[in-house]
Amino acid sequence: MIFINTFRAMKRSLASTILLLFFIILLAGALCFWIDVSVIVAVPLSLRNRFTGRPWASTEFSLNCSNQSTTTSCVGANETSAMACPGFFRWIHEDLRPWKDTRISRDMLERAKKHAHFRLVIVEGKAYVEQYSKPYQTRDVFTIWGILQLLNLYPGKIPDLELMFRCGDKTVIQKHDIQGSDATPPAVLFQYCGHSTALNIVFPDWTFWGWAETNIKPWKIMLEGMVGGNKRIKWQDREPYAYWRGNPHVSPNREDLMKCNVSDKYDWLARLYEQASFLGHSPTNLADWKNWGKEREQGYKHSKLEDQCTHRYKIYIEGNSWSVSEKYILACDSMALLIKPEYYDFFSRSMEPMQHYWPVRASNKCKDIKFAVEWGNNHSVDAQAIGKAGSKFIQENLKMEYVYEYMFHLFKEYAKLLRFKPKIPAGAVEVSSESTASALGGLWKMFILESVVKSPGDALVPCTAPPPYDAHNLQDLFQRKENVRRQVEMWGDEYWEILNKKQISILLGGREAPLIIKLYFLKESKESDNVNRFPPAPIPLIVNHCTADTVTVTIMCEIHVGNSMDIHQDPFFLSSLDDCHGVVKDVFLGIQQALNLVHNHFLEEFCGVCQLMKKWGSPTVFFFFFLALLLGAFVNWVDQTIITSIKGHEKYPSIIELPLKRSLDGSIKEQSRVSSYPVIFRPSNLSSTACPEYFRWIHEDLRIWKSTGISRAMVERAKDYAHFRLVILKGKIYVEKYKKSFHTRDVFTIWGILQLLRLYPGKVPDLELMFWCEDRPVILKKDYQGTNATASPSIFQYCGHEDALGIVFPDWTFWGWAETNVSPWKTLSKDLKEANKRTKWKDRVPYAYWRGNPNVAASRKQLMWCNINVSDKYDWNARLYKQASYIDWRAESKRGYEHSRLEDQCTHRYKIYIEGRGWSVSDKYILACDSMTLFVKPEYYDFFIRSMVPLQHYWPVSARNKCRDIKFAVEWGNKHTDKAQAIGKAGSKFIQENLKMEYVYDYMFHLLTKYAKLLKFQPRIPEGAVEVYSETMARPHGGLWKKFMAETLVNFPSDTLPCTMPPPYESRTLEAFIASKETVTRQVERWEKENWKKFN
Repeated sequence: MIFINTFRAMKRSLASTILLLFFIILLAGALCFWIDVSVIVAVPLSLRNRFTGRPWASTEFSLNCSNQSTTTSCVGANETSAMACPGFFRWIHEDLRPWKDTRISRDMLERAKKHAHFRLVIVEGKAYVEQYSKPYQTRDVFTIWGILQLLNLYPGKIPDLELMFRCGDKTVIQKHDIQGSDATPPAVLFQYCGHSTALNIVFPDWTFWGWAETNIKPWKIMLEGMVGGNKRIKWQDREPYAYWRGNPHVSPNREDLMKCNVSDKYDWLARLYEQASFLGHSPTNLADWKNWGKEREQGYKHSKLEDQCTHRYKIYIEGNSWSVSEKYILACDSMALLIKPEYYDFFSRSMEPMQHYWPVRASNKCKDIKFAVEWGNNHSVDAQAIGKAGSKFIQENLKMEYVYEYMFHLFKEYAKLLRFKPKIPAGAVEVSSESTASALGGLWKMFILESVVKSPGDALVPCTAPPPYDAHNLQDLFQRKENVRRQVEMWGDEYWEILNKKQISILLGGREAPLIIKLYFLKESKESDNVNRFPPAPIPLIVNHCTADTVTVTIMCEIHVGNSMDIHQDPFFLSSLDDCHGVVKDVFLGIQQALNLVHNHFLEEFCGVCQLMKKWGSPTVFFFFFLALLLGAFVNWVDQTIITSIKGHEKYPSIIELPLKRSLDGSIKEQSRVSSYPVIFRPSNLSSTACPEYFRWIHEDLRIWKSTGISRAMVERAKDYAHFRLVILKGKIYVEKYKKSFHTRDVFTIWGILQLLRLYPGKVPDLELMFWCEDRPVILKKDYQGTNATASPSIFQYCGHEDALGIVFPDWTFWGWAETNVSPWKTLSKDLKEANKRTKWKDRVPYAYWRGNPNVAASRKQLMWCNINVSDKYDWNARLYKQASYIDWRAESKRGYEHSRLEDQCTHRYKIYIEGRGWSVSDKYILACDSMTLFVKPEYYDFFIRSMVPLQHYWPVSARNKCRDIKFAVEWGNKHTDKAQAIGKAGSKFIQENLKMEYVYDYMFHLLTKYAKLLKFQPRIPEGAVEVYSETMARPHGGLWKKFMAETLVNFPSDTLPCTMPPPYESRTLEAFIASKETVTRQVERWEKENWKKFN
């Protein structure tokens, strides 16, 4: 009543009206403060029962796209074309496969209700929740919050659906419960993890939006912090141990892990910390630190995950079941030791052992951890690479954008399976980003604010989901991962077997053979009764201890004791004993007595190095000189099998005499062929990484002969086109030349194949092939079609065409193009990488750049019309230069090629690739420049380019509208600099990472191996062929030719296996991939046409 009278009085004057408005503003301000400035939080569903008397309301908030409602899709104006999703998205299809044929009925959904914590319904872009039970902490709150942010990110794009969600760590619906003739279709339940024996749909866990109870920030912030943490301590400077911190009391598995901690008796090379006990730093403070409340008061300074990237190795082990810690451990750049998990989350199934992590057996934790750390510290480059690869997988494939897109595609595919119309249950309440949670505060509210999606803004359209696995490919993946695990287990077992034998006391011996014993023969000093003892060291041991009047001789031997002959019968040792001092004899006889405790024995493997320093004139000098000769002869007899250390799986020699000798200036000396180069491939590292995706095109290039095989007639029919025939027999190469190629293309192609045989000696199978060295394919499909057509010839070439036949092979320039001073690719790719650092992308010239010879093709002449100098009326944003206009190659060579260095041409934001007479080798150099490549639509392709994607690795340009397309691309890039730079970086990264020379050789290896399997005849050496090897090829050449050969000579066999070949495309997958590229290209064409219409 008082309020009404006051209101009436205020209306009587203008001043009172102003006062009324001021009062209303105050009320509005108070309201905003009461709802905490529209904090976008959802009421914890676990607290819903406290507010049953209050009606629930929903408030729409306008998204920042023309004030449209959240139920309308407003992504479009600023959309860019979708990129391909990461590979782990394929598991969406596998998780939904049990319902693929039957689809999902309401009954299947309702049967999951007894296991669910809540039901979620999405209808017309709004979310409704019916809660059944309270989960641990606020898992449900942050899971639903994440789904609400998905709706905000893609308004109107999430289909109507209805699902059940369980927030526990263990799966509950088992496969065996729904098997048999009388079994009902499986119930449908979403969870955070899966299991091989369970049925459920795996969904991103709540911690992606924060875990307030343990101060784990939202993933986007955490990931940035982890990246920063990795930079603070380089891998080599980290603690060389395996690190783990957590609660060991949640499972017997973790309690068992704590037995691997360092103790007074043994060091398993693990440093394990109990979360509660570590926080106090000392026993006196332990009671004060055992709860998170005290830790929270201290600002969580002891529990920041980003501060735990301090060790070279980090351990992941499940707790009660699956654990959220996996992504944090993997993101640390440390080599992750994954104790074999039972459960998996949505992304981890696509990670591979020895590529992203090191597998550890749950039943053999301590030994496997110690072996892994020992291996990593002895192979620091490899261990660091595994850690980096795991971290890169997480940092690149698990960005929040991809987490949301995984949810988007999962919901989309799930909704397609529903056989019923989703409905809002009577007990459900609407939740939205505007619903307020008055009971939330502190970290809960802070994390919600930090992870809110305020508007779709310029969000990209969701990435393009990959197709399902076919059964064969999926089985290959499982088998490959299992094979690698078993290999690592075998290495570990061998390591411990050898280590245990080394640790057996010589005197107590044991009763099993073989036994490896290290012998140290010691000689007394003349000046003293003390014996100069030298600690164990890896063989070969070189003792460097000498004074004017003393001598110390140390002979170290590796003896493999078996059960054959007696050591008494070895004259080498008897003569040694006769001539050595008494102390040596005593040591040897003591060892002999110990050996008698074992079995009969014999010397199977021996190597040693003897260094003697003695006063000249001693009567024993001759003996030791003779002993050294014997040792050298024996080492040579065992083919230089020098045992440098015992490292589990390293069984092969690491010292190899080079068959080519170099002079001081780096040139190759002319000499006769040396036969000491290994003819058998013996890698010490038996792990294998996955080959890049473009290796799948090997299957496509050979597919035409898959059913028929390749006969000799098919090879011979290609002779009319070929520049040379190449035959490989028993690791040797024979070449029959038919005609001269342009420049020395044939020479460097053959040189490259020779280096492949040196990299993998004895591994390349016998084969026979024809090679064509031109820029265009010559065998057309149309000539071998029809009922009367003969079988297709087989020919190798540098490029392919959709209308042609041929097998695409890496071009000669990977080993150098001497005629134009283009260095070998290994050297040039490094130079290009360094050149990219000299000029930042945004500081580069904001135009499209091209330099080359326009006179070789009409398309290039047309390109020159786009130059600014052609017309004073119009600037097409292109800067084009004729190579021949100011460069004579002879004069240029005298100037040191100062105007033609490719590494000096990374100066513009955009670079143009256009074919010449046919395909051009320049694509890799242009793409490697960090500039956004404008790819004038090519007719031809080389071996790697087919896996590159428009708008992800390059910008497509129409061959018909070059000038307009180039101008639009440059204007678009200068307006969207971050996106243009990202495209340039992605293209450059593809080249730098996937086109390393290791992969080029591996591509050649797999291609030739697959080709050889198709041959239906025995390769033979033609009469006109000559054997070629590195020496004969290097001898006749000088200048840049010889220099490039010296630079690219493979000096040693590879220490690792070739990468693991990916499976073939299935036809549906390949068609979808090609169609998606075409769709993107057409989209860019539409943008250009629309832009041109507006301009006109």
